Amino acid sequence: MSEAKLVKRFGSSDRIYTNTVRDLAQSPEPLRTPIPQVLSMYPTNIPNNLDVQLKSLSWPHGRILLTVWLHQENGQWVSFYAEEWNMDVIE
Repeated sequence: MSEAKLVKRFGSSDRIYTNTVRDLAQSPEPLRTPIPQVLSMYPTNIPNNLDVQLKSLSWPHGRILLTVWLHQENGQWVSFYAEEWNMDVIE
């Protein structure tokens, strides 16, 4: 789903982050979900992947937080991974 369709469906996100694969791989919490799932799409042992730009958008819905990860395809941000997190669940 494109970023435009996500915004149309869920509204504007107040939580927008843009990182490179390198940023995520060097995060102090690299095992924190969803970083392993996101990095599985862009393995860090492939040098060209390290500079790939990724964007995440989040929308709170009550006690549920929806986060969608996007990458660029043909100059357009497109989702490739989404997760819902229930803030009442302790991990």
